[in-house]
Amino acid sequence: MVGHLLPMLARQAALSMELATLRAELAELREQSVRPATAPEAPAAPAASATPAGAPARTIRSTAATLAAAVLVVAVTSAFLHWLLLFVYDAPPMLLRVVTLAVPLALGARASRMVDGSLAAHVLASVCCGLAAVTAMFTVTHLIDSVPLLPQDAREAREALEYSASIALAFLTGYLLTHSLRRATLRPVAATAPGALIGHAQRFQQLAGLLSPICAGGLALYSGLKSLAGE
Repeated sequence: MVGHLLPMLARQAALSMELATLRAELAELREQSVRPATAPEAPAAPAASATPAGAPARTIRSTAATLAAAVLVVAVTSAFLHWLLLFVYDAPPMLLRVVTLAVPLALGARASRMVDGSLAAHVLASVCCGLAAVTAMFTVTHLIDSVPLLPQDAREAREALEYSASIALAFLTGYLLTHSLRRATLRPVAATAPGALIGHAQRFQQLAGLLSPICAGGLALYSGLKSLAGE
């Protein structure tokens, strides 16, 4: 009987060992199948921003560079016309005033089409245009006629300030005129506005936008030509 019992025990021990091996393999397979699902995901790379962080800074630099170039062109052109018309062709001073108002007017309109700067930026550029242009023209007269560079009395100082203001207003007129016409083109009065009052308000706003550059241009001409008209 013992001879029959020993083989059975040996067979049972082998089966137990084989069962333990299978269980270990099954547990390992389960661990491998569960590990990818429960593994922590790698942090996703931050998505690229649609608008670069430096875009506003580049826009500001571009606007400043364009307006600075316009100021430089106004100053250089005014000095050249001052020399050409007064010292080469001996043209009437009235012609010089009109021409030196037309140049900043055109450049202000051009700058308004090139950059979409704020009103404050264009006002600052207008003031710089007036001061730079008058300083450049006074410098030409100083170098050719050896006269003092700065105004010598209150009358000359007032005329210089009026001339600077006229050039500044001419540059600002170009900006306002172009800006107003562009807004009137892009945002016409809505025909289906709810009520006549809204339609009248929109028309009044457009009319005011169109009249403001005309008023600025009139002030520029008045400031630039008033001193000559009295002579």
